[in-house]
Amino acid sequence: NYLVDRIVSVVERSGLDLMAIDTEILASSRALVGVNVHSPTTLLINLGFQSTDLAIVKRGDLIATRSVSTGTVTMVRAISSELSIDAPQAEEYKKKYGLDTSQLSGSVAKAILPTVDLIVLEIKRVLATVTTGDSSENVRRAVLSGGGALLPGLVEHLASQLAIEV
Repeated sequence: NYLVDRIVSVVERSGLDLMAIDTEILASSRALVGVNVHSPTTLLINLGFQSTDLAIVKRGDLIATRSVSTGTVTMVRAISSELSIDAPQAEEYKKKYGLDTSQLSGSVAKAILPTVDLIVLEIKRVLATVTTGDSSENVRRAVLSGGGALLPGLVEHLASQLAIEV
């Protein structure tokens, strides 16, 4: 793999000993959840520019993943179209107002809510694949990462839609 070869080359040239190379989702699960077998089952949501990656970590093990080809760029396009503004201004509105319905008559929230709800739908599908009769085994929290994690109002919206700690 070209990317792996490049990483190995950079590490070797820097004089370091390479111990392992992991995928981004595995590294994120270790960094954000850890490998503690006593941690609650956790949903990782990496809301990126072009896509949203979802992963469920149970007792330190990755048990389910999904990548959704919807990210914050979709929100920016929706704001740009809805408010007839250019992309850089739409990006600023997304960062500043997000899902806050009290700002700009709720126009920014209205523009991006369909995108957010599409992501919520995919999250619910992933959660349904791992939900069991034993509620202590089910996902009990979500951890947000990626640039989209800072979207105003997102934490509250996800918590209300998913009924778990975010």
